[in-house]
Amino acid sequence: VKKLSRDGAVEGYVGIGQDISEICELKAVEHKKTQLMAVISHELRSPLHGMIGLTSMMESSAKEEHFKRQLRMVHSCANRLLDLVTNVMDMTDAEQRQGKDRGREKRGLVNFLEVAHEVSVMTGMAIDKAGKPLVHPEVKLVNRLPELERFP
Repeated sequence: VKKLSRDGAVEGYVGIGQDISEICELKAVEHKKTQLMAVISHELRSPLHGMIGLTSMMESSAKEEHFKRQLRMVHSCANRLLDLVTNVMDMTDAEQRQGKDRGREKRGLVNFLEVAHEVSVMTGMAIDKAGKPLVHPEVKLVNRLPELERFP
């Protein structure tokens, strides 16, 4: 902006500046973090898929119910971990899109029926360190959520 004297002659210029180097550094760090999260997530997914497939095969060929139950627990835990990794990847993707599509990102819905079913199954299969069931054999776990037409 020009600075003028009383008679209208230019005496100098006035300017305002801002150092944005710190902002640029933060953006670069955020970009590197996002890339690292994506690589880590992809590297975790491959062995998890292997665990899920292998436990399914082992469960179908296992003779004793005790081993089948343990394999189902490993299978379920691997699926939960895979879901977590997938959620991290989704969040990383959302962060990458945030600058481009601010306000348009979609949120994933939680399937409460699946969660309730999994909690019921995992609770029924829970064992202590000695391998004894944590749920008394006379206790029957009932998941009535699928019967509801809508949630209150």
